[in-house]
Amino acid sequence: PLKSEVDEAEQSLRAAISGLVEVQNNIGKPAAPANVKASWSGAKTVKLTWNKSADAVSYDVYRSNAKTKGYKKIASDIREMSYTDKKATAGKNAYYKVIAKNSAGESAYSNVASVYILKAPAKLKAKATKGKVTISFGKVSKASGYEIYRSTKKNGKYKKAATLKSQKTVKKTLKLKKGTYYFKVRAYKKAGKKPIYTDYTKPVKVKVK
Repeated sequence: PLKSEVDEAEQSLRAAISGLVEVQNNIGKPAAPANVKASWSGAKTVKLTWNKSADAVSYDVYRSNAKTKGYKKIASDIREMSYTDKKATAGKNAYYKVIAKNSAGESAYSNVASVYILKAPAKLKAKATKGKVTISFGKVSKASGYEIYRSTKKNGKYKKAATLKSQKTVKKTLKLKKGTYYFKVRAYKKAGKKPIYTDYTKPVKVKVK
Protein backbone atom coordinates (compact mmCIF):
# COMPACT_ATOMS: atom_id res chain seq x y z
CA PRO A 1 0.00 0.00 0.00
CA LEU A 2 2.83 2.40 0.81
CA LYS A 3 4.42 1.87 -2.63
CA SER A 4 1.13 2.57 -4.37
CA GLU A 5 0.76 5.81 -2.42
CA VAL A 6 4.29 6.87 -3.42
CA ASP A 7 3.60 5.95 -7.05
CA GLU A 8 0.37 7.94 -6.97
CA ALA A 9 2.13 10.97 -5.45
CA GLU A 10 4.87 10.74 -8.07
CA GLN A 11 2.30 10.62 -10.88
CA SER A 12 0.52 13.66 -9.41
CA LEU A 13 3.82 15.56 -9.19
CA ARG A 14 4.75 14.69 -12.77
CA ALA A 15 1.31 15.82 -13.95
CA ALA A 16 1.67 19.08 -12.08
CA ILE A 17 5.13 19.71 -13.58
CA SER A 18 3.84 18.85 -17.04
CA GLY A 19 0.94 21.26 -16.59
CA LEU A 20 3.26 24.01 -15.41
CA VAL A 21 5.55 23.58 -18.41
CA GLU A 22 2.52 23.66 -20.71
CA VAL A 23 1.30 26.90 -19.11
CA GLN A 24 4.77 28.43 -19.44
CA ASN A 25 4.97 27.43 -23.08
CA ASN A 26 1.59 29.05 -23.72
CA ILE A 27 2.66 32.45 -22.30
CA GLY A 28 2.98 34.91 -25.14
CA LYS A 29 5.09 38.02 -25.45
CA PRO A 30 3.92 40.84 -23.14
CA ALA A 31 1.92 43.80 -24.33
CA ALA A 32 3.72 47.07 -24.93
CA PRO A 33 3.78 49.32 -21.83
CA ALA A 34 0.98 51.90 -21.91
CA ASN A 35 0.73 55.48 -20.71
CA VAL A 36 4.47 56.19 -20.58
CA LYS A 37 5.05 59.66 -19.10
CA ALA A 38 8.19 61.76 -18.65
CA SER A 39 8.63 64.71 -16.28
CA TRP A 40 11.67 66.90 -15.66
CA SER A 41 12.79 66.74 -12.02
CA GLY A 42 15.61 69.28 -12.06
CA ALA A 43 19.23 69.45 -13.29
CA LYS A 44 19.58 66.63 -15.87
CA THR A 45 17.06 64.32 -14.19
CA VAL A 46 13.89 62.96 -15.82
CA LYS A 47 11.35 60.72 -14.02
CA LEU A 48 9.57 58.10 -16.17
CA THR A 49 6.45 56.15 -15.26
CA TRP A 50 4.24 53.66 -17.13
CA ASN A 51 1.41 51.18 -16.62
CA LYS A 52 2.08 47.53 -15.86
CA SER A 53 2.04 45.27 -18.94
CA ALA A 54 0.21 41.95 -18.84
CA ASP A 55 2.67 39.03 -18.43
CA ALA A 56 5.68 41.38 -18.19
CA VAL A 57 8.61 40.35 -15.99
CA SER A 58 10.86 43.37 -16.59
CA TYR A 59 11.27 46.49 -18.75
CA ASP A 60 13.96 48.20 -20.83
CA VAL A 61 14.12 51.97 -21.32
CA TYR A 62 15.32 53.75 -24.47
CA ARG A 63 16.18 57.43 -24.98
CA SER A 64 16.82 59.69 -27.97
CA ASN A 65 17.19 63.40 -28.77
CA ALA A 66 14.94 62.90 -31.82
CA LYS A 67 11.38 61.60 -31.82
CA THR A 68 11.63 59.12 -34.68
CA LYS A 69 15.23 57.84 -34.64
CA GLY A 70 18.42 57.35 -32.70
CA TYR A 71 17.03 55.53 -29.66
CA LYS A 72 19.61 53.91 -27.36
CA LYS A 73 18.99 51.58 -24.42
CA ILE A 74 19.76 53.37 -21.14
CA ALA A 75 18.34 50.85 -18.66
CA SER A 76 17.70 47.09 -18.66
CA ASP A 77 15.63 44.66 -16.60
CA ILE A 78 13.73 47.29 -14.61
CA ARG A 79 11.31 45.53 -12.26
CA GLU A 80 9.21 48.56 -11.28
CA MET A 81 6.95 50.71 -13.43
CA SER A 82 9.25 53.72 -13.14
CA TYR A 83 12.78 54.81 -13.90
CA THR A 84 14.88 57.91 -13.13
CA ASP A 85 17.21 59.09 -15.88
CA LYS A 86 19.99 61.28 -14.43
CA LYS A 87 21.90 61.88 -17.64
CA ALA A 88 19.46 63.68 -19.93
CA THR A 89 20.90 66.40 -22.16
CA ALA A 90 20.03 69.89 -20.91
CA GLY A 91 18.67 72.43 -23.37
CA LYS A 92 16.90 69.82 -25.51
CA ASN A 93 13.84 67.59 -25.63
CA ALA A 94 14.45 64.03 -24.45
CA TYR A 95 12.32 61.28 -26.03
CA TYR A 96 11.68 57.92 -24.36
CA LYS A 97 10.28 54.49 -25.26
CA VAL A 98 9.83 51.42 -23.05
CA ILE A 99 9.54 47.72 -23.88
CA ALA A 100 8.29 44.87 -21.67
CA LYS A 101 9.98 41.46 -21.51
CA ASN A 102 9.31 37.90 -20.34
CA SER A 103 10.57 34.41 -21.16
CA ALA A 104 8.70 34.46 -24.48
CA GLY A 105 10.41 37.63 -25.72
CA GLU A 106 9.97 41.38 -25.97
CA SER A 107 6.92 43.55 -26.56
CA ALA A 108 6.61 46.23 -29.18
CA TYR A 109 7.76 49.71 -28.21
CA SER A 110 5.50 51.84 -26.05
CA ASN A 111 4.22 55.26 -27.00
CA VAL A 112 6.88 58.00 -27.15
CA ALA A 113 7.06 60.26 -24.08
CA SER A 114 8.99 63.52 -24.26
CA VAL A 115 10.04 66.35 -21.97
CA TYR A 116 12.21 69.47 -22.27
CA ILE A 117 15.20 69.78 -19.93
CA LEU A 118 16.12 73.36 -19.06
CA LYS A 119 19.81 74.20 -19.20
CA ALA A 120 21.78 76.37 -16.80
CA PRO A 121 22.33 80.00 -17.87
CA ALA A 122 25.35 80.59 -20.11
CA LYS A 123 27.84 83.47 -20.40
CA LEU A 124 27.70 84.49 -16.74
CA LYS A 125 29.53 87.77 -16.10
CA ALA A 126 30.13 89.91 -13.02
CA LYS A 127 31.27 93.51 -13.52
CA ALA A 128 32.30 95.63 -10.54
CA THR A 129 32.03 99.38 -10.07
CA LYS A 130 32.51 101.27 -6.83
CA GLY A 131 30.37 99.54 -4.21
CA LYS A 132 28.36 97.62 -6.80
CA VAL A 133 28.42 94.47 -8.93
CA THR A 134 26.32 93.91 -12.05
CA ILE A 135 25.53 90.26 -12.79
CA SER A 136 24.49 89.33 -16.34
CA PHE A 137 23.95 86.07 -18.23
CA GLY A 138 22.23 84.52 -21.23
CA LYS A 139 18.49 83.99 -21.39
CA VAL A 140 17.32 80.40 -20.83
CA SER A 141 14.60 79.03 -23.11
CA LYS A 142 11.36 78.14 -21.28
CA ALA A 143 12.64 79.37 -17.89
CA SER A 144 10.30 81.14 -15.47
CA GLY A 145 13.11 83.05 -13.79
CA TYR A 146 16.56 82.88 -12.18
CA GLU A 147 18.29 82.82 -8.81
CA ILE A 148 21.64 84.52 -8.13
CA TYR A 149 23.89 83.18 -5.36
CA ARG A 150 26.90 84.84 -3.71
CA SER A 151 29.88 83.68 -1.64
CA THR A 152 33.20 85.09 -0.45
CA LYS A 153 34.93 81.78 -1.28
CA LYS A 154 34.83 79.85 -4.54
CA ASN A 155 34.03 76.56 -2.82
CA GLY A 156 32.40 78.13 0.24
CA LYS A 157 28.79 78.42 1.28
CA TYR A 158 26.66 80.38 -1.20
CA LYS A 159 23.70 82.52 -0.13
CA LYS A 160 20.86 83.64 -2.36
CA ALA A 161 21.49 87.25 -3.41
CA ALA A 162 18.50 87.82 -5.71
CA THR A 163 15.55 86.14 -7.44
CA LEU A 164 14.62 87.33 -10.93
CA LYS A 165 11.01 86.44 -11.67
CA SER A 166 11.00 86.76 -15.44
CA GLN A 167 12.69 84.83 -18.25
CA LYS A 168 13.61 88.14 -19.89
CA THR A 169 15.35 89.62 -16.84
CA VAL A 170 18.98 88.53 -17.16
CA LYS A 171 20.79 91.37 -15.37
CA LYS A 172 20.93 92.49 -11.74
CA THR A 173 22.98 95.15 -9.93
CA LEU A 174 23.81 94.51 -6.27
CA LYS A 175 25.27 96.88 -3.69
CA LEU A 176 28.24 95.29 -1.92
CA LYS A 177 31.02 96.20 0.46
CA LYS A 178 34.66 96.17 -0.57
CA GLY A 179 35.96 92.62 -1.02
CA THR A 180 36.20 89.57 -3.30
CA TYR A 181 33.03 87.75 -4.25
CA TYR A 182 31.98 84.70 -6.25
CA PHE A 183 28.64 84.43 -8.03
CA LYS A 184 26.71 81.57 -9.62
CA VAL A 185 23.24 81.42 -11.15
CA ARG A 186 20.57 78.82 -11.83
CA ALA A 187 17.33 79.01 -13.79
CA TYR A 188 13.99 77.66 -12.63
CA LYS A 189 10.64 76.68 -14.04
CA LYS A 190 7.38 76.97 -12.14
CA ALA A 191 5.68 73.61 -11.57
CA GLY A 192 2.84 73.80 -9.08
CA LYS A 193 3.90 75.09 -5.67
CA LYS A 194 7.56 74.12 -6.00
CA PRO A 195 9.86 75.39 -8.76
CA ILE A 196 12.20 73.02 -10.59
CA TYR A 197 15.84 74.12 -10.92
CA THR A 198 18.62 73.69 -13.45
CA ASP A 199 22.21 73.02 -12.48
CA TYR A 200 24.22 76.00 -11.27
CA THR A 201 26.59 77.84 -13.56
CA LYS A 202 30.29 77.70 -12.79
CA PRO A 203 31.12 80.51 -10.35
CA VAL A 204 32.66 83.81 -11.51
CA LYS A 205 34.97 85.96 -9.43
CA VAL A 206 34.80 89.74 -8.98
CA LYS A 207 36.55 92.29 -6.75
CA VAL A 208 34.65 95.27 -5.35
CA LYS A 209 36.71 98.37 -4.51
